[in-house]
Order: sequence, then C-alpha cells, then structure tokens
Amino acid sequence: MTDAVEMTRPDEKRAVAHPRTAAVITVEGVGKTYPPRKKKKKPNLVLEGVDLEVRQGEFVSLVGTSGCGKTTLLRMMGGLTSYFPGEIHVKGKLVRGIPPRIGFVFQDSALMPWRSVWQNVKVGLNESRKNFTKQEIKDKVDATLELVGLIDYRDYLPRQISGGMQQRTGLARALVGEPDVLLMDEPFGALDALTRSRLQEELASIVLRTSATSVFVTHDVDEAVFLSDRVAVMSSVTKTIRQVVDIDVPRPRSMRTEMFADMHVADLRREVLDLVIGERDAAAAGTKTKTAN
Repeated sequence: MTDAVEMTRPDEKRAVAHPRTAAVITVEGVGKTYPPRKKKKKPNLVLEGVDLEVRQGEFVSLVGTSGCGKTTLLRMMGGLTSYFPGEIHVKGKLVRGIPPRIGFVFQDSALMPWRSVWQNVKVGLNESRKNFTKQEIKDKVDATLELVGLIDYRDYLPRQISGGMQQRTGLARALVGEPDVLLMDEPFGALDALTRSRLQEELASIVLRTSATSVFVTHDVDEAVFLSDRVAVMSSVTKTIRQVVDIDVPRPRSMRTEMFADMHVADLRREVLDLVIGERDAAAAGTKTKTAN
C-alpha cells in the first residue's frame, strides 16, 4: 500500500478489478466442522469444499442467510479460526495464524474508552511502531484520521463521539498500519439506517484511496452491491459458495441513490437478492423436512 501521507487520488484507481489481476487470497477446498455440544449428537458441519479467489485491490462481499458460514470463512482467512480440510493462502503463504499486514474491522468497534480517538488509532501501529520515529507515527495517524474524516475529533474520548464516528475510528485503526488485506465483519450492522448509508458511501470513497484487498461480511444485499466488485452468495444448505456475482459498475460510487436508480445496478441487486432468498427458502424447506421426520 502507498504511504498513508501519500494516498492515491480517487481518479487514479481502477474502475473494476481486472480479472487477470493476481490473487491475494486463495481458498481451496476448505471446510470447517465444530464438535458436537452433547454426546451422541453429530458434529456441526459449517463449511465444505469452499473455493474463492480475491484479487489484488478487489472488494469482495460475503452474503447469505444466518448460519451460512460467512463470518467463519472471514475469520479463517484472517487466521482467527482453524480450518480443515483445504488450504487458505494470503499473498502466497499458507494461513496458520494471523498473516502479517492484515487489518480487521468488526461490528463492535472495541475502542479503549480511556484513550482518545488519536490514541486508539495509534494502537493499529503496534506491530510496526518500532520501525517509525515519533514524527512518522504522528504523520501516519493524522493522515489516517484525515482519510476517515475524524482529524477534528482526534482528542475526543469514544464516549464523546457518535456510534458512526466510533466505527470510523475502528476503521482508521485497521487502516493506519497500511494493511495489504482488510477483513470486515458487518462493521455497520449495529448502526441506524441513515448513519449506515452515509458510512457506506464514505467507505466506498476510502476504498478508492487505498490499495487494500478487502473482504466484507454483510446481511445487507444493497450494501454488498454498492461496495463490491464481486458478491459471493453463501449457502447454509450446501455449506459452500453458491455463486459469485460480478458487480461490473465503474467507480467512484459516491451516491447510493443515484447508483441504484440505474437499471443495470437494479438487475444486479435483484440477481443477488434472488440467490439469497432462494437459499433462505431452501434452508426453511430443509428444516421443515427434518421436523416432519
């Protein structure tokens, strides 16, 4: 990634990730099974035979019904959850623990309440801070706060700012170390609709200014279509990725309302939504069958 004080201008970024760009994340034949909670019960199969490639600079969303394994897959990519069988590689290296130069953003911003916004973002440099001077650390944190629009709130404590600002602080903490990979698990899920919509637009703009390869988990189909280059629809029935939909819409994408007024975008949204609804109905049918038996 370029230095935080010299972010790429939006007009210099790609419109849509090129299909021949090298893969940064590869998931091959991956599965995950949890042991049974009680004796005589079967193990809980969460994922089976999952294959996915995420290319350099690409934004890929994982969507699907509850229990389809999208958060589990994200956590496996980040080395937070073990997997077997299969292999996951990040930048060509087998994932067995947290890969280097990776950033996480979760639904709970998990800020330290006794530290200021600036100090919370500085924590994101913990791994590499010994390589920077005090001035370089200051420049990097300040530049990242500028990127997420929080420089004027640098001295505020988390309780003094809104939930949306807290999420932006968490995003800044993930970005300040200039990660090669950014993994986000429903970061806007707990926010009200208006704040969520605004942060989606801000995130779309921020994505253009960084080189991070991003994977984003969400239940919100509109959110996935607006932000992504591709959307992977996961299945709780087959325990794998049912289909990956290309969102071939040029960037920058600055206004949700304008983007979704386009008929092509509306068709893409309908395609993803139909896949998710189909999986929901299939899962419901399977539950009814088990109950009947």
